[in-house]
Amino acid sequence: MGTCGKAPTRALYPELQDEAWVRKHYVDDGLSCGEVGELIGCGRATVELALKRFKIPARGRHHGRWKPKQCRRCGTEFIPGGPAALFCSPECRTGTRECEACAQLFTPDVLATGQQGPSEQRYCSEKCRKWARVQATMAYHDRRRKSRPPRRRVHVSGYVQLYYGAPGNGGYRVMEHRQVMEDHLGRPLRADETVHHINGDRADNRIENLQLRQGRHGKNAAFRCNSCGSHDVTAVELADPPDD
Repeated sequence: MGTCGKAPTRALYPELQDEAWVRKHYVDDGLSCGEVGELIGCGRATVELALKRFKIPARGRHHGRWKPKQCRRCGTEFIPGGPAALFCSPECRTGTRECEACAQLFTPDVLATGQQGPSEQRYCSEKCRKWARVQATMAYHDRRRKSRPPRRRVHVSGYVQLYYGAPGNGGYRVMEHRQVMEDHLGRPLRADETVHHINGDRADNRIENLQLRQGRHGKNAAFRCNSCGSHDVTAVELADPPDD
């Protein structure tokens, strides 16, 4: 019996995986997508996907039927793909806009084929989008705290809980020591971040008594350096004294 293994995959149309081959036939020879597809036995849409993958500007299905135009944005002369084409490239069609998070200019992504306008992209990157979402969340909770003062309750574990809103009607609860630390830092705490009470009193949520840590920490674990007074120390096991 032979060895059991997965057979290597092979591209259905290997010519369309070669950018030089696609450029030669479509750009240099001036063939249409349908004519290129006839050479290798595929459809026009398959060739259009290859053009998009290699970022080769498509000429349009009615190329050669329309007179040259000047791009409304950059002034470059181009052959339109149809009577309604006003711009020479997707970049010129969408233009540039200012990122709502970092205020930098960027070119938004173009909408899918068949839609008329550019995408309503508001941020230049995923990082800016996440930052803006965090800011919006913080502002939302700030407004709720001002309009609905929380109810304070001491849990059986000794921690203080804050209840915002009406229970079961959009209300929620948070631990007071985490809320105080978030307000102090100006950002939400990550899932791996914990807040330690320096003096061991879980109900004492003054910022002077709170310390930001990563991961779980021991019960009433409060360490302090006698020399510098810093709480940023780690407990280690002491070595056994040597035998006399």
